[in-house]
Amino acid sequence: GVDRFEKGDFVVCTFEAYCWDCDYCMSPKSNVSRIQPRNNLQLDRTSRIAAKGKICSQKGSLGLFSEY
Repeated sequence: GVDRFEKGDFVVCTFEAYCWDCDYCMSPKSNVSRIQPRNNLQLDRTSRIAAKGKICSQKGSLGLFSEY
């Protein structure tokens, strides 16, 4: 659960996944993680989502907004 925020705190949601292990993720440049795949596919280079026979890429290997 979340225990670092209080009611009224500003929170910024991001769709970028971080590894929290590389030197970029441990700095203010966490949006350029070396571990994060840039092709938006699964680690095995496939996709779990398709629409009308075409592969849909997944941002951060997540199924966000997958109903669309």
